[in-house]
Amino acid sequence: MTDEKQEKLTEMVDNFCDEYLNEEYKQICHEIIEEMSNGKRVQFKRGKLEVWASAVIYAICQINSLFDKSSEINIARKDIFSYFGTNQTAVLTKAMKLRDIYDLDYKYSLNNTEESYFKELEELLSANIMDNNFGNDYPSSSDNMTVKDYQKLIDDYEKKFGKRFFEENEGMFWLITETRPYMQCLLDQAQLLWQNGEKEKAIDQYKYMLKLNPNDNQGVRDLLLPNLLELNRLDEAKELYLQYDEDASASWKFGKLLLDIKSNASFDEIETEYKDCIESNPYIVPFLLGKKRLPKKMPLFYGIGDENEAVFYVVLAEDAWHSDKKSLKVLNKLSKK
Repeated sequence: MTDEKQEKLTEMVDNFCDEYLNEEYKQICHEIIEEMSNGKRVQFKRGKLEVWASAVIYAICQINSLFDKSSEINIARKDIFSYFGTNQTAVLTKAMKLRDIYDLDYKYSLNNTEESYFKELEELLSANIMDNNFGNDYPSSSDNMTVKDYQKLIDDYEKKFGKRFFEENEGMFWLITETRPYMQCLLDQAQLLWQNGEKEKAIDQYKYMLKLNPNDNQGVRDLLLPNLLELNRLDEAKELYLQYDEDASASWKFGKLLLDIKSNASFDEIETEYKDCIESNPYIVPFLLGKKRLPKKMPLFYGIGDENEAVFYVVLAEDAWHSDKKSLKVLNKLSKK
């Protein structure tokens, strides 16, 4: 049965390559399918062959910049989805999986991607921007970059991608790896906007990022929720919380606690939530109440429920708590019970 599926998968890929690509890319697809068929776990043993065929082709096109109209051979992403009748999200997910498992980026890149436009921008970002929330100091954008510097990079990306690309891929940006430096630019610029006092613009940008990538792989919601609470935009904060109500992290639980205190929820309800928060992370409250000082340097990593996690949360959310005396009074009262 596996041999039959492999033959069928190969045939499907061949037909597409004959119409849209060339013999060289067809041969690469053959090699990938051969790799997929080896080992104990045959990748295409389960699932629709149309999705696997789409994923193989999508991965190769992505690696070799074939979605770029300036490439000698180029196609549109929708050509793949419409040809095989496949779902975009399923295809992108499997394409990423194939690239990771079989190290496709290094094995099957025909173009000099090291010199590509996207690579140049990515290297510029790496040289100038600290990884979000993991520098030696407290979270901040790079001192070397201004809002205008970020905007120049953002404009370059948007010009390169084109309006149609955004329309077709809204909601799935993080699944398309070329968009990640762009999303990082948006994130760092939004943080800098907030620090510069342009808080409305920062919030609008965070919301825009969640529209592009509602799965929120970057943790934008952990920045946006305390920002909304600090500005007492409680309806928006509630809407955001409900959008990610399955989030069981300590930061999300404490965000809900602050939201309910500000929204004048019943004390019994707040007390129940407080107990849940403490079970999630007992170190946050002493930091928020000033009973324990934050370290001078940010930790490099954190674990669920540990003190490092508390440091990360308090650095992001202490202004939201400290801007409301009532909330701190309630928190202090609860801590003494």
